[in-house]
Amino acid sequence: MPQVLAFIRLQLLACKPYLRSILLVFAFAVIFGVTSREPYSLPALFTIYMILFITYPFAIGEKNNLDILFATLSLNRKQVVSGLYILIAGVELTAALLALLLAQIIALIYQTSFLWSAALFTVACCFLVFSLIVSLQLPFFFKLGYTKAKLIAYLPLMLLALPAILLPSLKGKVEGLLSDASIWIEANSILSTLAPLAAGLILLLISGVISYRIYQKRDF
Repeated sequence: MPQVLAFIRLQLLACKPYLRSILLVFAFAVIFGVTSREPYSLPALFTIYMILFITYPFAIGEKNNLDILFATLSLNRKQVVSGLYILIAGVELTAALLALLLAQIIALIYQTSFLWSAALFTVACCFLVFSLIVSLQLPFFFKLGYTKAKLIAYLPLMLLALPAILLPSLKGKVEGLLSDASIWIEANSILSTLAPLAAGLILLLISGVISYRIYQKRDF
């Protein structure tokens, strides 16, 4: 475990020069949430930006040959994969908590209704979507590296555009489903939050096992 924590610290230090760019992107998300007066939009925006963030460790690692450095530091490949998955999950959960806090502040400023059950459900679903897409992306990065995998790895992002394309034709059905879902969420607030979170963590775990087996076979 100490080696995994050391790896996470090293990755954070490697991303430090890009911190200003990352914070700028989040600032745009906050500005959008404030101007739109829609607090529930923040978790979705933060999730999209976090999906873009996961490419940073691979891009930086490839640019600076960090895989060779990890080997010299006695970090085995299991620790590298575990550390990266823990880092990504931790950053996403931190972003989700920050989104919840900012959403509450926006709701207080504009005196709009803010249901914690709905907010937590939104965050949990965003985490599930994040986990699904990231779980598909990361094995490609471990297999091919950043440069070769980036085009393939971004294909899962198309999943985010699909609901927006289908929504107009399914508007009536979607509204009915959302109405039924809101009733169920209010009646089962704990389950509706924990189930997507658990599913997201399971997806990351499965993806991590696949990535480890792939990364273990790579030559540097």
